Amino acid sequence: MFKELSLIEGCIKTFVEKFLQMPYIFWSESDAKCYLYHFLILTPALQNRYKTLDGKVTNLIHTEYKSRSGGRFDIAIINPKTIEQRPFNNQNLLCGIELGLDCGSDHFALDFARKLRKEAENPIDFGYIIHFMRNRLDIWDDTVQDIINNLMPPNSEFLVQPTKTGECGVLVVKVRVKEQEA
Repeated sequence: MFKELSLIEGCIKTFVEKFLQMPYIFWSESDAKCYLYHFLILTPALQNRYKTLDGKVTNLIHTEYKSRSGGRFDIAIINPKTIEQRPFNNQNLLCGIELGLDCGSDHFALDFARKLRKEAENPIDFGYIIHFMRNRLDIWDDTVQDIINNLMPPNSEFLVQPTKTGECGVLVVKVRVKEQEA
């Protein structure tokens, strides 16, 4: 298991706690993405710089990272074990994160599944769906059920169980895309 993965998941859980405490701290999905990026980029072990095979210096964390499917992950973390062995524009991902705020499951359905399938042809280890809802709690139960039935393959689990309070709902799905090497 990657040490970075436990740090990333810790940041995601802190991010979720912040949302549950103050669900209207984010105006938009973009605000939420920036907030999570902030948590990630301030984590000392994730701040390292790496030189790619073609000599570009970069870090592990990127937003709107273009996937091999042609879509973009809201946030992507490059695999630190392979970053120096690959050119800048062709990196393996440790994980791709998709975020949704006040949307139904259709926001994730085709795009997320397509990205993970296409990435599985080339190494990605984990995918995450972070789903926040405030203004549409009337569809929360149906949305959760749809995510469970249609977006959670056998190799997935809840990093954060579906939680609904009086003001908001949240869930985080973790999908193992590639089996870990011993």
